[in-house]
Amino acid sequence: MSATTYIGEKLGSRSSGIGEQRMRWYQATYLVRSNRGSVSADTIRATPGLPQYGTRHPFYSRAFVTAVEPREIPESGAEWEVSVRWESRPWEREEDQQNIPPWEQPAKVRRGSVPVEFSRRADLDGKPFVNAASDPFIPPPHIPTSNLSIEIQRAELEHDDIEVMKWFNVVNHDAWWGFPRYAVRLGPIAVDDAVWDFQSYYVKTYVLEVKAGCFDDPPDLWIPLRILNEGSRELVWDGHNQEFVRRYIEDDDGVQSTEPTLLNADGTQMTRAQVAADGPVYLEFRTFEARPFSELFPEV
Repeated sequence: MSATTYIGEKLGSRSSGIGEQRMRWYQATYLVRSNRGSVSADTIRATPGLPQYGTRHPFYSRAFVTAVEPREIPESGAEWEVSVRWESRPWEREEDQQNIPPWEQPAKVRRGSVPVEFSRRADLDGKPFVNAASDPFIPPPHIPTSNLSIEIQRAELEHDDIEVMKWFNVVNHDAWWGFPRYAVRLGPIAVDDAVWDFQSYYVKTYVLEVKAGCFDDPPDLWIPLRILNEGSRELVWDGHNQEFVRRYIEDDDGVQSTEPTLLNADGTQMTRAQVAADGPVYLEFRTFEARPFSELFPEV
């Protein structure tokens, strides 16, 4: 087990400005937890997921990390705040940037949203979703929300279709850009041919989707995929053959149910009391591969 755990970027901590000699600076604060009691500041600095000294800013390619300053949060027991500062110089003249090859210029970033739905056991005030008879709704209500969409466009000199295909529908294996592990999925990748000063290159657009509930407790992530445990049959014990068999579920009148019924983890029908007390059961499946996004976005 690692000595430290990267929690994520502290909300509202980003800032930027222009210092002496037109030096541009960017700053952000990150949260880290110690897993082994007292640790050194250098151990905190080496936490996987944290920006490291000398690395580029995620979206300003001329800015590099010049300071990583950990500070233990008083009376927290094991949590640290880490202030990271990037510094760069702006282009001296606008035409200077026009003379820089596209593949040496910073990536362009655009943010948006993707409409999705999710289910909950209760509303924001903690009020359970039950009917007037205190029975849970089946299926649970689906609430509309939106995932964050991030579009990154950059110019590259090389392209390999097979290599690009390896990244289709891949999820972040490690914490990335302030988001926790498994929170970000790389979706469509568009590639356009281009030419600059007789040099061929490629304009690549990467579209990423971030789960809206990635910071919830428990978090809603791309891995694992959670599916409501329901069906028209349940497992019952056949004492004669000494084995479990599947049997169609019947209602209180002995008529075969025509609607899916919630099941326990052992495959038996859930009672109304169990659903009201524990909520529905979800089964987990792995449907996406995970890779370190630092391999594809080394500047991030």
